[in-house]
Amino acid sequence: MNLLALIAPVGILHFDHTGKLCYANERALEMLVKRQEEISPSGWLDAIDSRDLDAVIKEWERLKIQKGPGKVE
Repeated sequence: MNLLALIAPVGILHFDHTGKLCYANERALEMLVKRQEEISPSGWLDAIDSRDLDAVIKEWERLKIQKGPGKVE
């Protein structure tokens, strides 16, 4: 990833087309309370707060169809 992802004050997660987590910047890891090596490539959903899980899953399903960038706050 680039310098912006390293210094961004927001969490940035990058996934491949199957949902495998490929990258998480430091802020995302802080928000998930995990270290990079603790997040399995396909088990990242376990780290999402239960209050946010429905929104994350809905956005993921939308992205699988539309193939574009996504955002969940």
